[in-house]
Amino acid sequence: VITSAYLIIEKKYLLARLFLFSVIGGGVSDLILKEIFARPRPVVVSHFIEVTTWSFPSGHAVMSVVVYFTLAYISTQGLKNKALKNYINNAALIIAIIIGFSRVYLGVHNPTDVFAGWALGIALVSVSEIIFNGSVN
Repeated sequence: VITSAYLIIEKKYLLARLFLFSVIGGGVSDLILKEIFARPRPVVVSHFIEVTTWSFPSGHAVMSVVVYFTLAYISTQGLKNKALKNYINNAALIIAIIIGFSRVYLGVHNPTDVFAGWALGIALVSVSEIIFNGSVN
């Protein structure tokens, strides 16, 4: 909401739509796939936190990729400094990786749940950027 409001205030309506499209698409896709696969949470280790939704795919993995990769894409629009672009993109990647690994560490996801979440997130961001690329640039 904060990002979208900022983009709207800055009159960057297409980028605001890109962000909303990506985030809403990520959330809806995750919920649909959880219901389709209905995979229970792992029980090998005690959970540090109690979670009652399905395990596959990891919603945190999906949304970390969708949010941070889309933010990186938006943030780097018009930047000429390649080092700064790389820094922003790598920061988004590192955050998504840390969030994914934390889900396995907490015992609430299998590694495959996280990998599937990352893959879904990357696919959604790619589709969003392809759809909006001609309009945004």
